[in-house]
Amino acid sequence: MLAVHANISKINHGCRSNAAAQWDRDRLAYKLFATRDIAAGEEITISYFGTILTFRERQTYTKQNLGLDCACSHC
Repeated sequence: MLAVHANISKINHGCRSNAAAQWDRDRLAYKLFATRDIAAGEEITISYFGTILTFRERQTYTKQNLGLDCACSHC
């Protein structure tokens, strides 16, 4: 299934994200949940491509697929 989800699509990417999204088939909606403690005022981010890529692989992916150079705190 390919779709645009108005709310979840607004969450920024972070290579060291603090949240993850999971599709809930029963509710036909994404569930967003914290993957670590999130400090007050800290931006909620999700990884657009998982957590196993190397620095170079992350940089290549973000450049080719998102058209940007990742400048998150992990990179």
